Amino acid sequence: MTETDEIIKLAAQQASEWQRTIRENQTFIEFVEGKHLEWLKANVFDQMEKDILKMLRKLDFVPSSLAQLGHIKGQLETLDGIEARIQGRIQEARDARQKLDDLANSTPVNGNE
Repeated sequence: MTETDEIIKLAAQQASEWQRTIRENQTFIEFVEGKHLEWLKANVFDQMEKDILKMLRKLDFVPSSLAQLGHIKGQLETLDGIEARIQGRIQEARDARQKLDDLANSTPVNGNE
């Protein structure tokens, strides 16, 4: 196998991985593009955040409140984590698509170039 053949084989393997990444993350893209994330934020997350703020107002900040404060912090981190995970998967797909486009644009149309 020549060096050129090896390069082509590696590029094909990498392109296959990028395509797999795009396929795996497509549901996340569709979820966001379909406005499902916006609906989830408006109808679930926002209400949860309001409930958390109400809980904060009720805290009297005595030592027994520290456990509840930790629980509140955990809830907020969970909400942020969900959105970050979705956005991260979407970015992975975008990056993979960009790499495929870059590969396609850098590949000569015929073998003489």
